Amino acid sequence: MDGGSEWAFWWGAQSGKYTRRGSVAKLIEAYMKKVILALSLVSLVACMPYQSVTSTDPNWMRMGGDAPEGYPRTFVENLSGNCSLVTESWSESRINGRLLWTKKQSRKAATCPKASPL
Repeated sequence: MDGGSEWAFWWGAQSGKYTRRGSVAKLIEAYMKKVILALSLVSLVACMPYQSVTSTDPNWMRMGGDAPEGYPRTFVENLSGNCSLVTESWSESRINGRLLWTKKQSRKAATCPKASPL
C-alpha cells in the first residue's frame, strides 16, 4: 500500500465512509470491541471476593460447634513497657453454609501495673 492509499484508507475509516478497504476497519473495530469486553469480564471476575478459610491456629478461627467458653475476656498486655487493655471475643459468621467462629480483639492504651515487690 503506498502512502496515499493508506491515508485514504484511514481517512475513510474515521469519517464513516467505508470503502472495500474500510470494511476491514469495521472488522477490526468489531474485533477490538469483543477483546475489550472479554478483558473487562476477566478483570471483573479476578476482582470478585474469593471465600477461603485457612488458619493453622484454632485459637483464632474455628469451624462449627458452639462459641468457645470464657469469652469475652479482658486482660492487660505488656509489650516492652507499652501496655494495652485487650478485650477478646468471638464472632459468628457463615461461609459456604458452614458456621465459622473468628476471634476479635479490641485494644486501648492502659497504664502498666507496677511490679509487686518480692
